[in-house]
Formats: sequence, C-alpha cells, structure tokens
Amino acid sequence: MKRYFITGLLIWVPLAITAWVLVLIVGTMDQSLRLLPEAIHPRSVLGFDIPGVGAILTLLIIALTGLLAANFIGQRLVVWWEMLLARIPVVNSIYNSVKQVSDTLFSSSGNAFRQALLIEYPRRGAWTIAFLTGKPGGEVLRHLDGEYVSVYVPTTPNPTSGFFLMLPKAEVIELEMSVDTALKYVISMGVVAPQLRQPAANAPASDIAIN
Repeated sequence: MKRYFITGLLIWVPLAITAWVLVLIVGTMDQSLRLLPEAIHPRSVLGFDIPGVGAILTLLIIALTGLLAANFIGQRLVVWWEMLLARIPVVNSIYNSVKQVSDTLFSSSGNAFRQALLIEYPRRGAWTIAFLTGKPGGEVLRHLDGEYVSVYVPTTPNPTSGFFLMLPKAEVIELEMSVDTALKYVISMGVVAPQLRQPAANAPASDIAIN
C-alpha cells in the first residue's frame, strides 16, 4: 500500500502543482478586465464570468504594445516615456534596475546564461552547476589580476534565486549540455541527469569564448 500511495503521489503532485500555477497565472492575468468598462465585462453581458478572457486581453495588450514600439513613432514614445520616468527619483532607480535585468533576460540579443559551467562551490571538492553571464567590467576589473568570468550559481529547486560570482577563467569547466538541460538538472536536484554527448572526432579542447 505504501508503494501504491507513493506512486499515486508521483502522478498527482506534478499535475496538481501545474494546475495550481496555471490557475494562479490566468487569475492574475484576468485582472486586466478591470481596464474595460463594467458594461462589456462577460458577467454583465452573459451573466457569468469566463475564466481566461482577461488572460487573452493581457496577451493582446502585450502584443499590441510590442507592435507599436517596433515602429519609429512607438520608439519615440518609449524614449519620451523613459525620459519622463527618469525625472522621478525613486521610480527612476527601480525602473532602470528592472529594465536592465529584463533586457538582459528577454532580449533576443541578450547575453544571459550563455553557457552551462561546472565550478567548485562553495568549497574545494564540492562541485555545482553555474551559468556564464559575461566578464567583469568597470572598476571591478581593475582590482582583478588575470582573466575572470562572471557566473551565476542558481539555488535548487528554485533557480530564480542564486549567487553572482567572479571566478578565474581557468577554474571553470565548460559543459557540453545546453542551458535548458542544465536548468532541468538543477531544478530536479540532480534526479533528471543529462545524457552524455559523444565528443566529435579530432575536436579541439573546449574553451570558453568571451565576446
């Protein structure tokens, strides 16, 4: 009975968590209905609510915003809007910080998580998965001797929190696995092990390319 119960949990727990996350996301996106007049809400027109209508409206707003921002007039409006926010002391610091992170993570030209790495952390002899994010710059670079790389070490099972480290390039090992595979490996706490790739014949020794 214990084995059957655990087997049932392994089936239902992922489904329940997935359903809960989807309901939470759709419920949050449905709040965009408040932007519309009360007279055209589904409850006012049909007499009952329709889950997901607000989510569709949110997606349409996001897509329309991107479409408008892609042309010349939209770009000028975005520049004007950012200049306006730059004049507000507290909002300026928060907006700029969030924008820099979002541009790095979501931009098609962004450089977030370039490569999966293997590093010794938090002590010698203990290894963990990390992700290459770039190389140190600015004033920090003047205090570092030799060639360093910037890496992000995610926590398990929540990879959205972690640690930012600057390590000597010679002390990190480039992995052949993709970033998505490495993230799955971290989130699963090592349960979902990545498949080993066969090295190509006469392939040169791997090295990290920092652009």
